[in-house]
Amino acid sequence: MKHDEVDALFKQKLGSNVNESLLEALYDFLPQISAYKEEDKTFSFKIAIGENFREKIRLGDGFYKIATYDIKNDKHDCSEIKKILKQIAIFCAKNADLYINLLNDEKIEFGVYFVELEQTGVLERQLLISKAVLLEGFSYEGIRMLSFDGNYYSSSFIRTSFTKEFNDKKYNEAPSHWSNECQYWDGVFRKVRQTVHGTMCLIVRPEWKENDDNFIGNKATDFEGVSIAYERTNDAKRVFALQNSIELFISMLDFDGITVLDTTGKIRSYHNIVDNTNNQNDIPGGARHKAYASLKNTIDWETRGYVGIYFQSHEGEIKFHEFSSGEEYDYFKSEVMNCGSDEPLFSELKKYYYEGRYDSVVNSYYNFGCQNYQIYCDIEALEKAHLGWDNFSNEIQPANQLNQHLSATGVSINTVAEYPGALRKLINTLIMSYVGNRYGNSDGAASYVEAILKTISKDMWNSYLQEKDFIYGKLIQDISYFSDSQRTRWKLLENIITATGCNVPEEFAFDNFYWRTRAYNHIRDVIMGYEKGDIPDKSKNIEY
Repeated sequence: MKHDEVDALFKQKLGSNVNESLLEALYDFLPQISAYKEEDKTFSFKIAIGENFREKIRLGDGFYKIATYDIKNDKHDCSEIKKILKQIAIFCAKNADLYINLLNDEKIEFGVYFVELEQTGVLERQLLISKAVLLEGFSYEGIRMLSFDGNYYSSSFIRTSFTKEFNDKKYNEAPSHWSNECQYWDGVFRKVRQTVHGTMCLIVRPEWKENDDNFIGNKATDFEGVSIAYERTNDAKRVFALQNSIELFISMLDFDGITVLDTTGKIRSYHNIVDNTNNQNDIPGGARHKAYASLKNTIDWETRGYVGIYFQSHEGEIKFHEFSSGEEYDYFKSEVMNCGSDEPLFSELKKYYYEGRYDSVVNSYYNFGCQNYQIYCDIEALEKAHLGWDNFSNEIQPANQLNQHLSATGVSINTVAEYPGALRKLINTLIMSYVGNRYGNSDGAASYVEAILKTISKDMWNSYLQEKDFIYGKLIQDISYFSDSQRTRWKLLENIITATGCNVPEEFAFDNFYWRTRAYNHIRDVIMGYEKGDIPDKSKNIEY
């Protein structure tokens, strides 16, 4: 894009009154964010910029204000803002991103924010719904601007280099996935990008053989398998162990050679050197470029179990080659990490997530959020409280607020039902809180949750149950254990449903849902890299 086109784009997204000095400073600053250099450090980060967006999001604890620019003292000289950006950028070396909050016509707030691995994507959606714009450098030649217009997510591309061909078509396939697993893997490789200066990672299927003759030298395979697979848990020890495993994975990527990771999340090998002696002179670039091109051209990739190759240059250029499609992307395509099982239920889930229905449901929910932001925040807050520490006491306030706001704001349950994705999300969240976990449920929240459940009509329950939305998403993942008290509350839930005249389908009956959940968690374990076994037989009391 030309300078005036970029100027018009920023004003379209941020408002025509956006400060000119800020825009001028950004034009010089943006080309650096994919490989920012400060002293002996090289790192990358995103920029979130918008008007008063911090007041509109709930995840405020991770935001830290560092500087404020007084527009009244603006001398139409961008040097002061450039100085502020330079002072703040160094904080992004430790996995932070930079934000610019346009407070009013008088002040601009600058700072950094941190994103937990699992919140990658979740926080970004909240920023976008709050009318912020996200800027990300894919490589040294291009910046992606991601925004949300109230109905659709859109990407715009700003060229920062004209030294090579720039094809923005592939970015239009940019991640529309919002599943927890995808968010997690996006976060892992985003951390890789921020902290590792040049690396390669080969993604393979679980049946990949360590004696792959594409590699030579002293490759390291004789070590106990380390898994960095996605796992939803609040257990502090397991979270800490996973974080340590991720740090180990990143350390391996800093070695010379290639690290091999399979689609179940197991680290299989590292320090692999590619045997490209036969075509060394045919491939331009350094050793890493030659190794990438050599593996990319592997003819029998399917037999070997290759899925994709992640390439990252020292300058921050990203390439990901997907073998099955032959496509090359400028980001890590996290969907490839979801192909660890051929079990029927997993295939059903995968089809749901990646053949359109999941995206339509998610878009429905976030479209609802744009129009009814208070209720959206209440649903998110109740879910977060339920899945967090000390949930029995922390669920009370968001449950009360959700119950109050569903009537006080004029947004009734009928309004929610106009958005199928929002109805699904609301019911799943209410059921999680109402049924609780193996330790019990929040008595203080139960009365508010039950009051909302009783406002759901027969037609709404029929829609939810017939679509089998309860099978998908977080409900089946998070009700992982069943106790006698949960069985009792599940029966009370069924009574609430049948009181409307709606018939509870067989799949939703307690025992069937119990075994369906066991099967799901077993398949999840397979995906996470544990030894593959059969889906549990209902006649056996199998525990996982």
